[in-house]
Amino acid sequence: MTCTVPVDQFVQTPEVQKKQLFDDSVKDAELRLAGWVAKEDISIRKTDSLLQYMKSCFPNDAVCQALALSRTKTTGIIKNVLATEEKVQLANWLRNNKFAIIVDESTDKSWAKVLVIIAKYVDANYNVREDFLGLVDVHDASSAGQKNLIMKCLSDLGIPIQNLMGIGFDNASVNTGSVKGLGVLLKVEVPNLFILGCTSHSLALCATYATKKLPEGLELFIHDIVNYIASSPKRQDELKKCQEFARVSTRIDYKDETLVNLRCIDPTVAVSGKVDTIVPLMIRFPNLLGDSEGESDTLRDKLEVQWTKLADKSNGLEDYFFSSEVM
Repeated sequence: MTCTVPVDQFVQTPEVQKKQLFDDSVKDAELRLAGWVAKEDISIRKTDSLLQYMKSCFPNDAVCQALALSRTKTTGIIKNVLATEEKVQLANWLRNNKFAIIVDESTDKSWAKVLVIIAKYVDANYNVREDFLGLVDVHDASSAGQKNLIMKCLSDLGIPIQNLMGIGFDNASVNTGSVKGLGVLLKVEVPNLFILGCTSHSLALCATYATKKLPEGLELFIHDIVNYIASSPKRQDELKKCQEFARVSTRIDYKDETLVNLRCIDPTVAVSGKVDTIVPLMIRFPNLLGDSEGESDTLRDKLEVQWTKLADKSNGLEDYFFSSEVM
């Protein structure tokens, strides 16, 4: 029988080696470009136009001209190559080192519930990192169901549950319950597990209860200001001129010393009607509080009523915010 296999498959000629090196360079460029798209959170739909733009910028670069990276190929590289390799490397590290996880339940556009699992650990360079560990479908949203999903995710990756040091989640009762909460159930497997609720949720609840001590009319008053000005380009232009006159930044910048030191945050100063309070703004827009004929209360009177109420409430607001009733 006559052999019909080409000789160059057995002998690496210089031409074959050169072509192999070129193909490897193209693959490396495609991997790097797909990784950059994923890292920068750029829409994969832009890949086609991005590649065409790159080829027009580098017409003499053979590697760039040989790139073939459509949206479908980019998706496949990110999901089946980069993500898989990242997960393997992460699992290898977590198998031999302590770590914590952050879990949160979410709902996608199709109303399917998913559980996001993020691993928090210290890498070989002693840097604290948070990496994506898993995204699993939720069919049982109970604490027991979520525990099983977490255990299965770690088991599938070969990560021992004993390496888990802590878990963070929101303050829903299904997570923080003292009897059958997710944290309690996981402590059965890891007795020394550290449980941390989301401080943002706690502060949001504290702020919600604290703001209930403010006069209701003040919130409506602020909403009226926004709605009145936002509905008219002419008023927006007048507001900009007013801000320039008061030397206030036209965009909110919490590092702006002028804005931070604006004395309208002090109710006692605002009531007195100083120049740098909210009073000049309202004088600029006299129709904000109504322009009907025969209205007896003046603009200054209405402002004084609102800010006086706020001044009365603010005296005990700090004590209430840190009281046991709120915390």
